[in-house]
Amino acid sequence: MGWDAWIFAFLVLLGHSQLVVFLHNRMYSLAVDHKTTDRIQLVHFLWLCIGPITLYFLWSGQVPSPQTTDPEWFRSLLWGLAAVGLIGPPMDIYLRSIRRKMAPASTRSPLQATIVGHPGNYVSSGIWGQIAQIPGNRSLYPILECSEVPIAGLPLALDGLTVLHLSDLHIKKTPNRLFFETVAEELAKLEPDLICLTGDLVEKGGSAHADVFRSFLKRLRYLEAGLAILGNHDFWHSTKPTLNILEDLGYLHLGNKKSTIRIRNTNVSLWGLEYPWNSELPEGWKQPFEEWTLCLSHTPDHFSRFARLGKGLMLAGHVHGGQIRVPFFGPVIMPSAYGRTFDQGWFRRKNAYLHVSQGLGGGHPIRFGCSPGASLITLKASSET
Repeated sequence: MGWDAWIFAFLVLLGHSQLVVFLHNRMYSLAVDHKTTDRIQLVHFLWLCIGPITLYFLWSGQVPSPQTTDPEWFRSLLWGLAAVGLIGPPMDIYLRSIRRKMAPASTRSPLQATIVGHPGNYVSSGIWGQIAQIPGNRSLYPILECSEVPIAGLPLALDGLTVLHLSDLHIKKTPNRLFFETVAEELAKLEPDLICLTGDLVEKGGSAHADVFRSFLKRLRYLEAGLAILGNHDFWHSTKPTLNILEDLGYLHLGNKKSTIRIRNTNVSLWGLEYPWNSELPEGWKQPFEEWTLCLSHTPDHFSRFARLGKGLMLAGHVHGGQIRVPFFGPVIMPSAYGRTFDQGWFRRKNAYLHVSQGLGGGHPIRFGCSPGASLITLKASSET
């Protein structure tokens, strides 16, 4: 093949990969059961691998044109994939460059206790324990991000409120009990006003790892309240063990509804949003909010709607920061209807704010360029309107 054919082939493969990833991210955000999700992942993986091989055997090896022997439908397919490969990446980079992401004053530091000793102390035996110890894999090296964030519209009584945001623990065999207990001992030193858990807490519904979750949670300390919602991995199995632990340890399960609690002698409006995995979107999400609202949502996909309805802070997780982040490009796999838009960190629309946690665990202990972690947030009242 000539150089023009090689360039064309590269664009075709790039376009093919982009389409697979685009569909995977959107479909993985749907409210489907565990087995269906596994099938989606398998089909997309096979499509990603087999697609280029199929194209190779179908293609004559020349840049398709009216003079080539390739059928018309196949020439159109190749040119379409090449166009996606050419236009897609710069368009994606442009859209990410104009998104309204915040950069509040923050520090990121490792949770020191977890890096003492050999990483093998924090895994179980088996293939996943070995994968977690691959050089460059950050799954066993969590960080603590501390941010001070000015919030327009924040009630003055909540100025200085500290929130420990934890999400996506995915407690299972790897990382193991020692990992979570060590992390909890470090986080217990913080003693924030609120601890907010935004779902995907325990794998297998908590039945197999309930004792680890209980041990982790009872080590933490809050001054005002502990708040929690569940995520899709929680709903894929029985939620009873997890909910029992939350109740036993004094955490308020917000569920998929509105609540009100007193914080610093002030009534604070709360929303739990476990949709689309728990029932339908609550009725209250169809009219504007009357007061400043703290919302715990497992997925960040609801932020646009939240911003249209009122002012407040939404805490979310689910996307794990992508788990694998490419330098200068960011994450590739993001289980969100918005793709890579809300990957991790802070976002703002008008007087609505969103914080997306990178998660403390994951369905699989694979993290490159994206450490697991916890976030300590200090809310500051801002005079900005």
